[in-house]
Amino acid sequence: PVGETLKPVQEQINRIRWDKSLDVTDYAIVYEDRFDGLMERDVDVLTGESTDESFIPQSRIKSIKRKSTGQVVWHRNERLDLLSL
Repeated sequence: PVGETLKPVQEQINRIRWDKSLDVTDYAIVYEDRFDGLMERDVDVLTGESTDESFIPQSRIKSIKRKSTGQVVWHRNERLDLLSL
């Protein structure tokens, strides 16, 4: 729901990865790249290892979307969380 307490992005990513009712390959994060602006990366290839070159800090993640529909299911600034319904 919009406007309620927003669950942290890492909690949502973990749910997408481990909830059998969700297809991890159908979700992507939208993040702010320091040089290229808004970029997308599939959730199934994210790494939590901060020494990895492809590591994305949680603070840079702006939203999560479902790739098959294009629907945004979690958005930091709009405080939207459709994954927790």
